Amino acid sequence: LTTDMLFEGTKNRTSMKISEDVEFFGSQTTNRTTREYSYISINGLSEHINQNLEILSDILQNPIFPKQDFERMKNERLADISISHDDPDLIANTAIRSIIYGFDSKYGHPGLGLKKTIEDLHVEDVETHYQKYVKSNSTKSFLIVGDIEKSTSKELIVKSFDEVVSRALSETTPIKNISLKDDSDNNISLPESTIYLIDNPEAAQSVIRVGSGTVARNHEDYNKISLLNYILGGDYSSRLNLNLRQDKGYSYGFYSSISWHNNPSLWVCRGSVQTEVTKESIVEILKEISEVKTINPISKPEFENAKQSIIKGMPSQFQTNGQLMSQIIKMSAYNLPVNYFQNYINEISSIDHEMIVNTAEKHINENNQAIVIVGDAKKIKPSLEDLNIPIQIHMGI
Repeated sequence: LTTDMLFEGTKNRTSMKISEDVEFFGSQTTNRTTREYSYISINGLSEHINQNLEILSDILQNPIFPKQDFERMKNERLADISISHDDPDLIANTAIRSIIYGFDSKYGHPGLGLKKTIEDLHVEDVETHYQKYVKSNSTKSFLIVGDIEKSTSKELIVKSFDEVVSRALSETTPIKNISLKDDSDNNISLPESTIYLIDNPEAAQSVIRVGSGTVARNHEDYNKISLLNYILGGDYSSRLNLNLRQDKGYSYGFYSSISWHNNPSLWVCRGSVQTEVTKESIVEILKEISEVKTINPISKPEFENAKQSIIKGMPSQFQTNGQLMSQIIKMSAYNLPVNYFQNYINEISSIDHEMIVNTAEKHINENNQAIVIVGDAKKIKPSLEDLNIPIQIHMGI
């Protein structure tokens, strides 16, 4: 809400005036808040960079947080939360995080917030948050992508954001890691695999999330784990999708992904399957997770194909200004070295087959999976009980 409210008016502009000025120069503003960072940005023609930076500076340094706009945005957020309760995918995504990280943790709470928390917020809370975490905090990055010299960029940033930059140079704020259930080797785990069943009566499909904690983004095995995930479920030709979609026909698509964090990250297999094959799908998912480190390790051709696909796909991630900005935001958020992407292909190329096999053995926790299923409990629970995996009825969001 704080990031959104920055655009609702400043000491110099109303929200309407902000929109008019941005539109006049043919520019666009965006903002986003994730679990690791928040940003505001403006995108426009190079010839208007001075005007665009002045607008962005005004938004960042001079917000006034109009109460009537806060109440409107608060009601919009409450409406979004209400709608999310009817979305099985959002319910499953929220549940898997809360189970693995803990509901009240930095990474486990719902991204939209909780109904009661939002209801209890006042505009003064947003102002306090802004002063404490936006205006006064020194951990800021100023990023520019375009046809512009480095020295010119620095001059423009210092000129446009003089107050914020001078404060950042004079303050130091230590960054503290959060404490999780188990942060040994930057990892988290559950005592045993468990099915968490969330009832969605008469659902034609079961939405499934099977996940566990994995290492932090800055871990030395990051590239190897990313490659391993690509083989397991990160691509159309990955093991999970070939099994559940191509071979069995249980799903329209089943994949895996890792939500990388500065603290322990989240590795999740995800997709939807037909209700009548929910149990069979769980069997196949767990089989793929287990066998990739046991009886069916990654083959050399499988490994080489995945590695070459990642290397050949690298240039496509840097074709537009937006893509470039997305990449350097990650560099800033995860404190990566400035030459990170210059070395990336060489680092991927240096991974050999034995390394990826060892990575699977080291980092896949086949016996500590949280299995979240949003589906018709009356239809699927009896067959799930045959799996001899503990089942808990979960209330969802």
